[in-house]
Amino acid sequence: MKNLVGIFLLVGGFALGCGHDDHNHENEHSAAEEACEHMGDPAVSTVAGATEAEATDTEESTWLHRRHDVTLTADGEQFIGYVTLEVGNAGDHQLFADVPVEVTIGGIAPEASSQVDECAEVEGGYVYDLPIGEHVMFIRADQETVAFVLEFPGSHEEHDDHNH
Repeated sequence: MKNLVGIFLLVGGFALGCGHDDHNHENEHSAAEEACEHMGDPAVSTVAGATEAEATDTEESTWLHRRHDVTLTADGEQFIGYVTLEVGNAGDHQLFADVPVEVTIGGIAPEASSQVDECAEVEGGYVYDLPIGEHVMFIRADQETVAFVLEFPGSHEEHDDHNH
């Protein structure tokens, strides 16, 4: 049942507004639609650490309503990396990526995942139920750089405060 709720939230049950000036604010957006819009924004770039001990520190503010490009380290045929993630609000966090990825956050695997059909810029979405605190994000992908958009629970109440 928990997976069904996560998928429902991910696919469209989550009504979100946005601070963009180029669309109608009266329309409600799903988290996936929101991720599609943010994937077109200028990216914050991070080079991930090659090991958990070398995890690159990131601030919560660099993730909020932004595209975040993470460069990974070659590991055989794939690429891996570690970054820290500060979580200020407990609950379901929705991570969107432009390519298929394997991501754990603080050792937590996604409770739900789905393909995103709303746009070509986002391949998939993943829901993580995260507690407050600093977590290490482990990323594995088939390409060196992965673009992410992370939607925090309750983050849209302050959505007008961010820049595009």
